[in-house]
Amino acid sequence: AKKSGKIKITWKKPIRGFRYKIQISEKKNFKKAKTRYTFSKKYTWKGLKKGKRYYVRVCAYSAYAKRGVYSKVKKIRAK
Repeated sequence: AKKSGKIKITWKKPIRGFRYKIQISEKKNFKKAKTRYTFSKKYTWKGLKKGKRYYVRVCAYSAYAKRGVYSKVKKIRAK
């Protein structure tokens, strides 16, 4: 399959959000998940298989926390 697909991810900023960890996986349990980090409230994940469904979740970290709380898991198809 061609890897020309992408997913645009946006989320609302939490009260003390500082850094965001985005995870994407082909499996709901997030085994072998890929991870990216950003300071922005949006991210475009490129290089995915076009038409394939992926599971996505975002975790917000505050400036002082070492771990955060994950969002609900969303199932998205790469375009």
